[in-house]
Amino acid sequence: MKNNCILIDNGMCVTAYGKATFCCMINDQGVNVTDDLKNYNALIAPQRVPAQTPGDDGFLKVCRGCKVKEDAGVRSRRVRYIDKAKQDKIVDGKLQYLDISFGNTCNQMCVMCSSAFSSQWRKTDLEMKASGVSFREDTETQHGGKRVPNNWHLSREKLDEIISLCDENLVQVDIKGGEPLYDKSFEYFVAAIIKKSPKVRISISTNLTKLSESRLEFIKTIPHINFGLSIDGIGKNYEWVRGWHDWNIIDNNTRRLMSALQPSQNASVNFTLNRYNMKELLNVWNYVCSIGTESQKKIYLYLGQIATSPHSMSPRAADANEALHTLEHLRIIKETNHEWARIDLSHQGLVNYCNTILDTANPFPAKYSTKVWQSKMDIAHNTIVKARGWDINDFKT
Repeated sequence: MKNNCILIDNGMCVTAYGKATFCCMINDQGVNVTDDLKNYNALIAPQRVPAQTPGDDGFLKVCRGCKVKEDAGVRSRRVRYIDKAKQDKIVDGKLQYLDISFGNTCNQMCVMCSSAFSSQWRKTDLEMKASGVSFREDTETQHGGKRVPNNWHLSREKLDEIISLCDENLVQVDIKGGEPLYDKSFEYFVAAIIKKSPKVRISISTNLTKLSESRLEFIKTIPHINFGLSIDGIGKNYEWVRGWHDWNIIDNNTRRLMSALQPSQNASVNFTLNRYNMKELLNVWNYVCSIGTESQKKIYLYLGQIATSPHSMSPRAADANEALHTLEHLRIIKETNHEWARIDLSHQGLVNYCNTILDTANPFPAKYSTKVWQSKMDIAHNTIVKARGWDINDFKT
């Protein structure tokens, strides 16, 4: 197998923890964003050379993330971009796929996240690190080796350096976080990118907590854009998982966005399965159906994400019986033929998703004893309770 990932030559990823490399799946590699990014190609060249001469199994060491997924039958980032290349004109040496985070500035504290991607988590992460008690089993290597990074975001100068690398060959930009719509640079960056490449496809992963009227009007002017809405539950469950104070704000902003979308624009709800939402899948699906019906626009429910780190926030930490609820919800969704709502997962993807859910029947990773595993789960839950100031268990019926 040849590691023919087009991102090695045609991709750039600016991470939430301050690195610039050719793919978001590569940890602790790349150059620092503090370097002169106008010279990115020269700076990254030494890392591209070994990436183009993979080992016997076809994969570079730093590309193991995609190999693990493919070995498990999951559609990896490498495969997805090989498929994208079939519809795009690939030009050697040109930046065509840009994956960018403006920084780790975020106004939420998701249970499966950390300070590497959320400035809101930093205080709690620092307190855990200082106390020596943490529910992040791999705190010292998690998220690109950035243990508890300083809160930061890309300056206009740095954005201009990145924009300078782009031209009419740019075909796709994925904007992630932190929270991109929480950043004042959003309009500036998007407008500059469209000026460079008018036909560029833009994808935004957002919690949609902030959506002013002026921003909504700007969004209407973007020719080709897809919104990935991070919704992992409804009501109090959403507020618990995401660390947000009012679900009604999210609901209102989602409906406003759907109403404003133009024919060349679309949206999906991205559901991340975790310890606390194993019974929420059907509720989220019904919500997707309702906003699709109300707006008379197609919307997808994407089920590609399952929390795996930290272990204590993964589905394994839930009651094993809850996996049965998730599988039953998945069966109902799969059999539903809705005019405006769709599930965005292939047949094989559904099989893999189900297998991962069934893996929750294994109560804990083999390296832990029952006592140690239970202790880690308790520490994790109590830390979230402390961070939230309330307990989701008090709202369970």
